[in-house]
Amino acid sequence: MLFSRLSDYPGFIDLGKGMNKENLVEITRPGCWINIIPVGGIVLVPEAGSGCSCEYSIHASMGFLPIKN
Repeated sequence: MLFSRLSDYPGFIDLGKGMNKENLVEITRPGCWINIIPVGGIVLVPEAGSGCSCEYSIHASMGFLPIKN
């Protein structure tokens, strides 16, 4: 998987499923620099927008766990 800012939102491209693109959330955006960190099976998005003057009002660090079926 590749993690990036897709259309302003944090998202991923699944390299194993036909290059599908999906957003992780659509209420915030990652910082302007590289700050989406996939590590140990989870994805961390540290807050990097305080002081930013964009229209996204939620400035928070987030962690995402895989869904277990």
